[in-house]
Amino acid sequence: MDHTLPFKNGLETAIEIIRIHNESKIIFARASDDIKDISLRIGAVKFLNKPFKIRKLIETINHVIKN
Repeated sequence: MDHTLPFKNGLETAIEIIRIHNESKIIFARASDDIKDISLRIGAVKFLNKPFKIRKLIETINHVIKN
């Protein structure tokens, strides 16, 4: 999930998703790591710094699915 969204920011959206379904697995992606700590505290399982290679995204998704 990106932090910059049209109507809400990613943190607000993640909180809402987790509140509705607390087993959701959210991976944040952002060009800077300014929200990394808070995104992980609210329940994101991983944080990727942009830009990243598609291979890194696939590896991260596979890791999250397996754990």
